[in-house]
Amino acid sequence: MATTLGVGSLLLGTALVAGPAATAAPPVTTVAAAPAATAGVAPLAAGPRTALVNAWYSNYLLRWAPEDPGSRYWVERLRTVPPAQVLTELLATDEYVTQQIAGYYDRYLGRAPDAGAQHWVRGVRGGSFPLEWVEQNVLASPEHVARAGEVGGPPAVVRDYYATILQRTELRSGEEGYWVGRLAGTSPLQVVREIWYSSEAVNRRVDQHYDSALGRGPSAGERGYWYGQEVASDITTSIRIASSPEAVAYASTYYGYAG
Repeated sequence: MATTLGVGSLLLGTALVAGPAATAAPPVTTVAAAPAATAGVAPLAAGPRTALVNAWYSNYLLRWAPEDPGSRYWVERLRTVPPAQVLTELLATDEYVTQQIAGYYDRYLGRAPDAGAQHWVRGVRGGSFPLEWVEQNVLASPEHVARAGEVGGPPAVVRDYYATILQRTELRSGEEGYWVGRLAGTSPLQVVREIWYSSEAVNRRVDQHYDSALGRGPSAGERGYWYGQEVASDITTSIRIASSPEAVAYASTYYGYAG
């Protein structure tokens, strides 16, 4: 049953399809090769914990950890707490959640969040629903649908969803007509979720997590390993990949600056 959150007419939908339970440690152990040395560039100088926090700040908070004295808190947490737990805590902060939701409003609605957006922030921070549900609901909101379809109607909305979720603008034969029909017969939220959890979209998000945290794409076996886990939870998959031993090694190689 859908639950109204009071933010315009955005709806929080039904439970996501659960993926298979994790069975073993993530198969991300290969260390990426370091780039060739560049003349005039100072050597990297930070330890692995600092480098990992540097990478997380850059990839998730979109700012430099050495410029934030508070980043030392996370470095010290890594002395006694597993990386996955530390990153989970970092991504539950008000800064990260608020930044992500503000980004959805800016990209999809073309405006800053209103006071009602705090329902989303509180819900995510309190564990009531994940960030990906917020993004899906903003994409499916009447405001975004009207904006996307202002010129071109339902076909334009479908093309917008493809560009946003699948990151491609060329639709294959029959795709546009199929999804226009789904929009007419179901709801924008249902269409968003069907595209969101398609194999193409799921694999694309796994690829993005690998590129961001490891600087490479996954093998076919790795992509298959993460597929069900990505369906179940995008942020958990991202956290596990970005806190894996390979991610620590990659961060030490590429984010090991001391400030």
